[in-house]
Amino acid sequence: MRWRGFLATVAVGAAVAAVGVSPALAATTWTVDPAGNDVLCPITHVCRHIGVAVFLAAPGDTINVHKGLYNESVTIDKRLTLNGATRPALVSNCITTAASPAFDTVVDPLGGPFVFDIEADKVSVKGFVLQNANLGVVVDNSAGGLFSGFTIKQNLIQLTNFAVGETTNGAFPSLVQQNCFRNNDTALFSPGAGPNNDVQITGNKSRQNPSYAYVLEANTSTGLALSGNISTTDGVFLRLLRATNFTVSGNIANTPTTDALPEHAAMYFGGNTNGTISGNVLSKGTEKGILFDNLLYGTSPNTNLSISGNVVSTFPGNGLEATAGSLKNSTLNGNTTKVTGPEGLRLGGGNFGNSFAGNIFQGKTWGCHVFAAVAMNNWNGNSNIGKPMNTPGTCFP
Repeated sequence: MRWRGFLATVAVGAAVAAVGVSPALAATTWTVDPAGNDVLCPITHVCRHIGVAVFLAAPGDTINVHKGLYNESVTIDKRLTLNGATRPALVSNCITTAASPAFDTVVDPLGGPFVFDIEADKVSVKGFVLQNANLGVVVDNSAGGLFSGFTIKQNLIQLTNFAVGETTNGAFPSLVQQNCFRNNDTALFSPGAGPNNDVQITGNKSRQNPSYAYVLEANTSTGLALSGNISTTDGVFLRLLRATNFTVSGNIANTPTTDALPEHAAMYFGGNTNGTISGNVLSKGTEKGILFDNLLYGTSPNTNLSISGNVVSTFPGNGLEATAGSLKNSTLNGNTTKVTGPEGLRLGGGNFGNSFAGNIFQGKTWGCHVFAAVAMNNWNGNSNIGKPMNTPGTCFP
């Protein structure tokens, strides 16, 4: 997947031409309101269109957008803070309550390529309803990772192909926090065309995004944190490729529906190194729980990972699986898989240097089903429990 580079802005070009002035030089606060006037906006600082306010504003300015409906696609090409007036409960609940221009700041380009396109460092977008576009927010439409320091916070993004599409060079830390992503195809996508460094994706809720909640497959990624997010009835919760020095922790994925997707697992890891995967809770999925693999996307093995305290329950596939040669030199401590599928743990051949301690693996037929040479991994005596039966020399009994 990759978004197409495309720029479009409705109504803004004509409005700016009518204004006939250059952007303001002094930092200030601008207002956008359905009753605003774009022609008078340089004087009153009250615009009708968001795009006009962005054009007129100077780097460092703030734009407050009142509740109402704005049919625009807006490119933000300077350091700005954009604040909407959407009801906080609409975002934090993230259920079926409809957005309304009478109460919320709704930006709807009526099927355009994007709602907001961030093309500058240190841009903040907060408190909006963004809908009906290919992308809700895109950071760097070329997908080259040219910008950083963005904040995308407390927005409701719905009815898009990708709620957020982002790449970043990591020059400044970036944040995607406390958003509601619902009824998109994919909630957040970082494509393989560029880097994705020093991004925190925390405290978001996603619901009924049928393909993916999070696809993070940048060509290089370091300093990524995916933590404290809640997913309900999405497709694959996470596909993570080629990340280093990352954290995936404290996430909850309820009822991930993965049957039609190539990963066939709630969480998929390929080609990652020096990362932490801890305290995630996955429940009531339709296939596998956690899958380590290097074949599907042609990545290198996952290496030097700390995998601890994760819980996988009520899956009809394997709870935790590493395909042949996909997981090496990693520690797996205190994980619990209790699945109705055949194997609590399936460890393919060619996986070595891993240490297992204090885990509970329970499947329908196997607790610990190990195809790798038993002696090539450390099972720490009888510290792991597997039910109902195990490959000899691995889990107890």
